[in-house]
Amino acid sequence: KTSTLLRAVAARVLRDSLDPASVLVLAPSRVAAAGLRSRMARALTVAGAAALLEPPARTAASYAFSLIRRHALAVGQPSPQLISGPEQDVILADLLAGHAEGDGRLPIWPEQVMPALRLRGFRHELRDLLMRAMERGVDPDELARLGRVHRRPVWRAAAVVYREYLQVTALSTPGAYDPAAIVDHATALLADDARLLAAERARWRLIAVDDHHESGEALARLLDQLAPPGTDLLVFGDPDATTQSFRGAQSR
Repeated sequence: KTSTLLRAVAARVLRDSLDPASVLVLAPSRVAAAGLRSRMARALTVAGAAALLEPPARTAASYAFSLIRRHALAVGQPSPQLISGPEQDVILADLLAGHAEGDGRLPIWPEQVMPALRLRGFRHELRDLLMRAMERGVDPDELARLGRVHRRPVWRAAAVVYREYLQVTALSTPGAYDPAAIVDHATALLADDARLLAAERARWRLIAVDDHHESGEALARLLDQLAPPGTDLLVFGDPDATTQSFRGAQSR
């Protein structure tokens, strides 16, 4: 799949004189993106195109962050920052410790969960739940609704923590984004700014996605914005090879 993607991109650049800067190649991980960049540069060099800039290959999160940063600079907003995993853990630890002491709006945790509130393992599972919700565009209200529908009281309690978490990060670090939600933020930005959307659609003459079976709904929504009908879009995937479903990948 990847070799076919590379040949297709090289053909467009070398045969059709497509500007490499107008090619967007998305990969499911930083390691895969780095490998694609290296192989693209090598393929073009072998074909006699050493003077060309190497085509950009990146993760969807990297592209989304770049888009948000460029927009922030253009409108005079603070440069965005990504919240790291350890920072997420500290915020959740503080919130849960406060709840254990009776501070703030208290989530109604099931009785069997209460002893675990101060445990690192529980905190990591809670963070995973919130990150998966963010990746799917599920906000605190929707998470609470899903908890009621599916009779998951833990989800309803987690929705309270989710709302507090978003409020705390917005106040303490303006312009901070969770990696799990960065693609959805970029998609929303494109949907809300017609000029930015038109500029991005004009910027990319070819969009190629490798290992799309490792993508989630967030990338699908982003592609809906970037690649309307008629866009030169190549998508490669193998639904039998999905390994990142625990992070929201959906082979369908």
